Amino acid sequence: MSKTTDTDTMLTVRQIADEANVHPQTVRRWIEGGELPASRFGSGPQPPIRVQMSDWAAFKSSSEVAT
Repeated sequence: MSKTTDTDTMLTVRQIADEANVHPQTVRRWIEGGELPASRFGSGPQPPIRVQMSDWAAFKSSSEVAT
């Protein structure tokens, strides 16, 4: 089994929203608008969305998100 690094860590929409002090729908808009890369995991009509920590860090540094 490989070690997990910070860049491998996956964050939920809620975790990002809490850190950025925004509503989860705002995070979903960033994702849907292509500003924040994300992936869906699982199956079903709405599998959970996850964002890599490295993508979140890059988004924070390139935008005016106050964290």
